[in-house]
Amino acid sequence: MIRTATRTAEFLFENQDVDEAQLRALQDRLLLGLAGILGSDFSDAVSPLAAPRSAKLFSQGLEYLEFHPAGERLCVKDMAAALDVSQRTLYKAFADWIGLGPYEYDLLSRMHAFRTDMIMRPRGRGRVGAAARAAGFRDQSRLGAMYRRHFGEQPSVTARRWDQTGTATLLTPRRHARG
Repeated sequence: MIRTATRTAEFLFENQDVDEAQLRALQDRLLLGLAGILGSDFSDAVSPLAAPRSAKLFSQGLEYLEFHPAGERLCVKDMAAALDVSQRTLYKAFADWIGLGPYEYDLLSRMHAFRTDMIMRPRGRGRVGAAARAAGFRDQSRLGAMYRRHFGEQPSVTARRWDQTGTATLLTPRRHARG
């Protein structure tokens, strides 16, 4: 998705009368759209004052995550080393643009990938587990707890609703008070 969005922005820049300021605005809208998919309101996170270095690092971080193997646990220390920056600088770049650290972003992205894969698989035993493994989750009970906190229901409930109605009515996650 990130690669497609980036290619779209590049295409518009190369083939239309789009100036650099409009391209940056388009990139901001794409980032906000991604944040919407992740179920959060980061409207104040994309700052026009964010440093170009931060934007470049954020983009490099997204590219790193895109090619990170799904079954392998993300190590932010290794990610920072690969990008030749400190962990703190990496966290700041992500926080400047989406209000999350790289690990939290990766976790939410994988959870949404799991959800999409789960509801698209054919009915039958093991589909939740197969989707969990494909998204890189090894511990289904931990995934179930995170999923419930984020989406407000167990994965099996989402799958059952999809089977019965053809829709996953929770298009965006619910917000729950912590306590």
